[in-house]
Amino acid sequence: MQEVVRIFIDVSILFEFKGNLTGISRTIFNITRNAYRIAPETNRIGTLRFDKASGKYRVLSPQETCELLDRVAPGTQDHARIREFHTDSIEAGSMILLLGEQWLYPGLGSELRRIKLEKQAKVCTLIHDLIPFFAPQYFWDGFPEDFCAMMSEVMIESDVWFCNSANTDRDVRRISKSIGIQNAVVPKRINLGDHVFDQKLIADATPPAEKNYILSVGTIQPRKNHFLLLYVWKMLIARYGSETPTLVLLGNRGWNVENFFYFVKNDPELKDKVVFKTDSSDQELVSYYLHSNFTLFPAFYEGWGLPVAESLALGKFCISSSSSSMPEIGGDLVDYHDPFDSGALFDLISKYIENPDLLAAREERIKREFVKTSWELTTRQILKHLTERQPN
Repeated sequence: MQEVVRIFIDVSILFEFKGNLTGISRTIFNITRNAYRIAPETNRIGTLRFDKASGKYRVLSPQETCELLDRVAPGTQDHARIREFHTDSIEAGSMILLLGEQWLYPGLGSELRRIKLEKQAKVCTLIHDLIPFFAPQYFWDGFPEDFCAMMSEVMIESDVWFCNSANTDRDVRRISKSIGIQNAVVPKRINLGDHVFDQKLIADATPPAEKNYILSVGTIQPRKNHFLLLYVWKMLIARYGSETPTLVLLGNRGWNVENFFYFVKNDPELKDKVVFKTDSSDQELVSYYLHSNFTLFPAFYEGWGLPVAESLALGKFCISSSSSSMPEIGGDLVDYHDPFDSGALFDLISKYIENPDLLAAREERIKREFVKTSWELTTRQILKHLTERQPN
């Protein structure tokens, strides 16, 4: 009889998250939900919440887990399955699975060391990106120092590293050496889910109020390179005048962007050609994707670049920055530009404005060739790695 493997997922961030799921919070929810849904007989799944006051983990009960997941995404849980496969006992050989946002929890490194020592548990960490280590200019004051200190602790304590892209894999290997981790763990590559929209959402996607628009999805923050889009739109307006497509920016307001919003609000040409959509539901997100002319993602640097994958998963052509991980997502299904080159992006956008048949052909190819990744597949990849025999 095979030994039961107990896997405890840190869901702390879901208790703090308000509004619609995005980014890492969506990742944690989907992997947790699917871990219960597809766990084999030899797995038991538990959930943990880190308490900042005590600096300790608390194991959640099955009822608390059901209530948490229901609050985050009502009506999507199989409560019977959760209760059947839930465990509340961290025993020798248990796995602690960290899926993101560890930097929010000072003292987590010490708690991981305690559990490893007392319970002989293994720590498994999904690393989305390590950008603050080498590009602190994209973040607010104090964050890079906190992030680097916390992630260094977590990486040192981790027995298994997962990476969401080959680019992040390279960054992890580089940073592990720089922080003095000897005999570093070899990262395991997984694919994040991009097939996140069910058929009902797609079927219910009604056209938004905006017509003739190009979409860019992502939090409004310096790393996403939205200012480049403003410069390009000034150039487009000079060429196409009132026929210029509207630029729809769908994403929450982030940090260090006061000048960006001021620029749009006070520019006589841009204020009527740039639309902000914040705190959008999944239904709105799908609607804006499906009814856009195409999408843009000009980010300077990403661990993965989910909006590129989402666009392709919904059959929409994307023009993306050529930086970091983005070329891994869609290969030659996507057109790329240097993130500093406004002229190159202007030429690409103009090409597809002026050649609708070419744009239609690109969309048809995407629908034929792009291979979607479900969150179930992502979770199966993780569970497979976690149930492999780990080195002592």
